[in-house]
Amino acid sequence: MGADKSFVEHVVCESANLKGVVPSPKDVAEAALYLGGDESKYVSGLNLMVDGGYSTTNQSFTTVLRNILS
Repeated sequence: MGADKSFVEHVVCESANLKGVVPSPKDVAEAALYLGGDESKYVSGLNLMVDGGYSTTNQSFTTVLRNILS
């Protein structure tokens, strides 16, 4: 079952720590540029989550999704 883009963006916006912000491909590209650049020369062993904190620090994603679908 596929979800349309606007539904996914709605769920992300409702459950994110950064309200009204939807991650974009540009955000991931900027993180990759940082890791490939001189600014990250002392960075090692890093799992860089480019998610606005919605899946790593915020437990409301499941709750929001459940409320939207019910």
